[in-house]
Amino acid sequence: ADPAAAGAFATLALAGADRLDRARHADPVVEDLKARAWAAAGDAKRRQGDLTGAENALRAAAACLGHGTGDLLVEARLLEFEAAVRQGQGRGGEAAALLKLAAARYRESGEPQLLERVLAARAEVLRDRIS
Repeated sequence: ADPAAAGAFATLALAGADRLDRARHADPVVEDLKARAWAAAGDAKRRQGDLTGAENALRAAAACLGHGTGDLLVEARLLEFEAAVRQGQGRGGEAAALLKLAAARYRESGEPQLLERVLAARAEVLRDRIS
């Protein structure tokens, strides 16, 4: 609930990921961890009103994702984060499209609860665009 604390924990997760022994932990798995941590850090910045910081974190997360395992759940979570950033920037159409992509990833992964959450978020974004 506290964006500052969430940001601090995300920063801690990033520091921990950088210290993992790469001989024991596969690089793509570490990159997935870093992508998720960057997304969490960026979401904390977004919730604090720092859209520039959130955008920078989004770029870092995407770079890590490109070197990750290809896990659909990690990709879907980053799509949700990007959608939240776009919504905050007043780009609701892009946000809705990103949430549609996230829904497809959750559907493919067999995650009905996450699919339901993202479909509800997309419906809200679309409602906001109409009103």
